[in-house]
Amino acid sequence: MSPMRSIRSWRLAAGLLCLVAGSAAATPFDSGGTPISDMHFRVAYARQQRGRFTDALRQMSRALVQEPTYANGYLYRARLEISIGDFAAARGDIDHFATLQPNTRIAAIYRAKLALYQADGAAALAALNHAAALPYGDTEHVKVRIYSYFSDAEFFGFRSVAEALVGQNDAAFQDFKVAVRAQAKNDGPILNDICHAAGVAGLFDLGTLACQESIASQWVDSSRPYANLAYIELRQHKWAEAIANDTKALARQGGFTSALYGRGIARIATGDTDAGKADLARARAREPQIDDIMARLHAPTEATWADKAAPAAPGAAQQGSSQQGSSQQGSSQQGAAQQGLTDIPPVHVSPD
Repeated sequence: MSPMRSIRSWRLAAGLLCLVAGSAAATPFDSGGTPISDMHFRVAYARQQRGRFTDALRQMSRALVQEPTYANGYLYRARLEISIGDFAAARGDIDHFATLQPNTRIAAIYRAKLALYQADGAAALAALNHAAALPYGDTEHVKVRIYSYFSDAEFFGFRSVAEALVGQNDAAFQDFKVAVRAQAKNDGPILNDICHAAGVAGLFDLGTLACQESIASQWVDSSRPYANLAYIELRQHKWAEAIANDTKALARQGGFTSALYGRGIARIATGDTDAGKADLARARAREPQIDDIMARLHAPTEATWADKAAPAAPGAAQQGSSQQGSSQQGSSQQGAAQQGLTDIPPVHVSPD
């Protein structure tokens, strides 16, 4: 046997050993495919958690080549594609899932999520209304929680983002309060999804609130809401806050790629060029496509910002606004103009 085949065989055996030994406790997966595809998705999840998005997508694709009728696999891959701004690929995977699991609620939910990331509130509302009239799908589909879990917190949270995008601000705030009251102990990932969707759509106040709620839920993977909160601050040019929250994310998940990249841009923008470039180099070493990913999500990148950066004036890092962010990013301007949510206080929402 060649050395490369030996290495591949060893990795496969190690993966299966982890699977048999109960690695479900370390990841959110609960079966849904064969042991081989399950192993590939566990590896993909671990790589995604470390910000190695391209590697995670490659691992998912391997699983789907081996098991092309694994419906949940297409939905999980769509989830990652949405989060990194590859919307065309995500749409294709959602459609493929829908052919394997027709007329199910979760496909409509993911279409709504895709619309939110593209700041299309009307399309998202239509998809959510459609979802409410559909069944969950088969029982095996329902139990794979990480990419098919559906709850009141998810429905009302996503609907609040859609309502804010179309200017229904009172309804948005009320739905968000319902989402917070409805959340279960394990709904930190849902609140984090709402945070990221709102941030990408340019709804910075609502996104900030959702990030804070995700952090307050004491979700075990607390690195991502800190990184997403920093992403929102980065788009508003709140450099000091972005640095602080990316640093918190990195303290919880060392090497988290988007946190490294965001902190690097913020450091360069405040004149700490050497430290900023070191962060960018570490991020690119882990995820070679990170510049393109951040650009697709409308974040400042080295190409669009660093060449214009100068040391910040005293207090300037604290004075970023959504208008400043929108002057750099077209879709940010669209979202900020529609949101009108400045009355939402950046504090934990308590039940009435």
